[in-house]
Amino acid sequence: MNDLRHPIVYKVFILYVILLVMSGCAYAPPMITGSKFESKSISQIKIGTTTKDEIFGLFGPPRAIAIKEEPLYIYQPAKWKSSGIRSGVAISSDEVIRQMPDAFFEIFSTRNKITDIHRVYFYYYAKSSHYAIVIGVPVYEKSSLYIDRLWLLINEETGIVEDLHFIPRKE
Repeated sequence: MNDLRHPIVYKVFILYVILLVMSGCAYAPPMITGSKFESKSISQIKIGTTTKDEIFGLFGPPRAIAIKEEPLYIYQPAKWKSSGIRSGVAISSDEVIRQMPDAFFEIFSTRNKITDIHRVYFYYYAKSSHYAIVIGVPVYEKSSLYIDRLWLLINEETGIVEDLHFIPRKE
């Protein structure tokens, strides 16, 4: 008698084939928001000396500029980076966040006298990724999220950085 014709062996074999077909790795390419900036560039900023033009040279244009008592619009273009496996894939999802700038100035209010000539330049970089191992159902998943945030208090009359607040990514 052929082993595959036995009902229990046949059912186990079919179940094995189904699980084999349904198993694999699910990978989502990293989603990146903002422009990457190196943490070591932060050490190049000298409070009271570094100018707004030097900041633009180090980090490019800010994600947002907060002006006291004016609504703040933060445009966050998001893009999916293509991987070697999925080359050519590019999905975009843009978002505009509207908020009052008080929270941006509050960061500096305990150390500085905030006036109408101050602006807060905000830089943001986030990268997230996700993958899963699947054997019929997901059995292992791993996600990661890295965020760098930088706020700079700049005197618009002098163009000088008066203070900074940096929250680096936690890896």
